Amino acid sequence: MKWKAIPGYSAYEISDEGELRRAIGARYHKPGRRNRPGSLLKPSGKYGCYALVDDFGKITWGLRTNRLMLLTFVGPPPSKKHQALHWDDDQANNTLPNLRWGLPKDNGEDKVRNGKAAKGEENAAAILTVEDVAAARADYKKGHTLHELTVKYKVTTAPMWAAITGKSWAHIGGAAPKRGQGHRSPERIPRGSANHNAKLNENTVKKIKQLLPTTKGVVLARMFSTTIHTISAIKRGKVWKHVDA
Repeated sequence: MKWKAIPGYSAYEISDEGELRRAIGARYHKPGRRNRPGSLLKPSGKYGCYALVDDFGKITWGLRTNRLMLLTFVGPPPSKKHQALHWDDDQANNTLPNLRWGLPKDNGEDKVRNGKAAKGEENAAAILTVEDVAAARADYKKGHTLHELTVKYKVTTAPMWAAITGKSWAHIGGAAPKRGQGHRSPERIPRGSANHNAKLNENTVKKIKQLLPTTKGVVLARMFSTTIHTISAIKRGKVWKHVDA
């Protein structure tokens, strides 16, 4: 078994088998059996977490064994997005050969490879059912818009678009081909007052555009009971660009 000091936490050492102990030769302010150099530390919680005192005397809570292992024996993560991953998805197996730095995408691939990825209705977060997805794909192929489908199946745009195009629910097959330039294309999201989220209408926007050259945005926002951000977006042509002044 090989022991090394944990970077940034030199009062502790970790072994290549995932055990932590107080560093040999380290000094402690509070004497006692638990604080003796070489005494093993017991992790807490489901995933094996520790509360360690860093080299500046500050306590850091929730330090997981897998991350401490990689920091010590491999080095810091390549980026802030990288996570400490288990090849076999066994959270208790913190031996060095089973650990690596990886992205969330890699973690998802591990779950699929190890048979731990919940698909479709097995996923606790699933909103749709297999029947819903199959029917929505059929409706989309018949020409129904994405907006119509989100209203019909009572879901937001993102999960519906993912289900229709096969980004999710890929295991049931029959994904619909994409139309246009994506789910934000005009044929899917109704423009202007036809959009159920719209707080203005074409006539109001026309008046706003007519007043823009001579009236401040904050004044227009108060006049038409909207926000300055909406007025700014209208002015820059980001929204309601189909309405002429």
